[in-house]
Amino acid sequence: MVIWMRSRFLFFILIGLISFLPAISFSDDYVNSYADLVEKLRPAVVNIATEHKASNNNPIERKIIKKRSNTESLFEDFNDLFQYFAPLDENMQNKNTISLGSGFIIDSSGVIVTSYHVIADSKPNEITVTLSDNRQFVVQEVKFDKKTDLAIMRIKSRDPFPYVKLGDSDKSRVGDKVLAIGNPYGFGGSVSAGIISARGRDLGIDNNQYNDFIQIDAAINKGNSGGPLFDMNGKVIGMNTAIYSPTGGGNVGIGFSIPSNSMDVVIKSLLSGREIVRGYLGIVVQKLTKEIAESLNFNSTNGALVVKIDEKGPAVKSGLEIGDIIVEFDSVTVSSYSKLVSMASNAEVGKKVKVKIYRNGKYNEFHIKIGNAKDMDNINTNEQIEAFGLTVVDLSNEGIKGKYLADKVKKGVLIIKNNGIPGLVAGDIIMKIGEHTINNISDFTRVINKVKANNTYLFYINRGSSNAFVPVKIMN
Repeated sequence: MVIWMRSRFLFFILIGLISFLPAISFSDDYVNSYADLVEKLRPAVVNIATEHKASNNNPIERKIIKKRSNTESLFEDFNDLFQYFAPLDENMQNKNTISLGSGFIIDSSGVIVTSYHVIADSKPNEITVTLSDNRQFVVQEVKFDKKTDLAIMRIKSRDPFPYVKLGDSDKSRVGDKVLAIGNPYGFGGSVSAGIISARGRDLGIDNNQYNDFIQIDAAINKGNSGGPLFDMNGKVIGMNTAIYSPTGGGNVGIGFSIPSNSMDVVIKSLLSGREIVRGYLGIVVQKLTKEIAESLNFNSTNGALVVKIDEKGPAVKSGLEIGDIIVEFDSVTVSSYSKLVSMASNAEVGKKVKVKIYRNGKYNEFHIKIGNAKDMDNINTNEQIEAFGLTVVDLSNEGIKGKYLADKVKKGVLIIKNNGIPGLVAGDIIMKIGEHTINNISDFTRVINKVKANNTYLFYINRGSSNAFVPVKIMN
């Protein structure tokens, strides 16, 4: 009885104290709607429709081996967010097929940014832009850069257009809230919210400037390609470009965006009419795994491991060596090898930058004069072959002969682009596949025609100063 009375007394005291406490309030970020922000941003997001003459083949059918196409997407092994709507029946094969994508206006005069593959091969007067208020405009002008899968277009009106501004993607952090607005499956003006799941994400496309993506969990689907990714200040910090979907279907919560800072340089060059110039170090780097770091007595996986140095590239006389770990580039920490590639690509050609490296337990600094990546474009595109996501060129190609190859390697094919084959990077030389020797493009084509999808084959390659066997799973 005494125990019960004491408990009852304490209960009433507790209730009394609670009545004097202030009401619990959640943060504004938790309870506020996105509606005000969306109402400001959505008018600047547009739907893009293009007309293509349908061929006798299914336009979304993937060819295993083909000559490199100027219109193909950078992201075949992931799911491109833009695809043609396939014909419903054979009678429609020769009719015009309407395809949809997204874009966003960045200037009141009507400058629109989108993905190149959304409008690839379309003439300006074939592209129609629809605004959120259902006004439609025919595109007057198109400029693009295939390497970054980016295009700008112009529409005209007597009245100023609503527009959005690019933000600083380098300031965005994992966990930040984001909004995606676009045209999934033709449903214009669709909005989805989420967070940044990762930064500097490498899709394994190739060892070039494309592998520094923002990963998000906001729902994006086919048709969102070219649409903007916003931060909570209403600034564009990315352009939605690809999704990962193991089944080939829609969103599973893993999407990828090109950072706004990577886009900014290209957009300014396109608008001014200047040639797009990209920096070039003349090295091949790879991811620094925990096992590799431990073997080199390095206590972090941040950085980029040098695996090849071009004999006539900018870095060859800098003092850099194969096996060095690059930890800083131009006084900026190298968080991953894809980040280094991105920073080098955006660096000013001719500028001498400081590179900090780790080697044999010590740190050292070297200086490299940034070269022009255009030198790599001298490879004859008529001699390129694509198979299973790899683009290779014969070693006899005049564009690479004596410039990008070690003198000891005389036979094989050089990988100049990798669209997602794990274990291989651009710059590798394939010398054998299984028991078959690869001397040239003809050997490569003959062997690849015989391999089976979803099987694993042992590739014998040259990378830098060493040779290695790499198991490669061929995907369909």
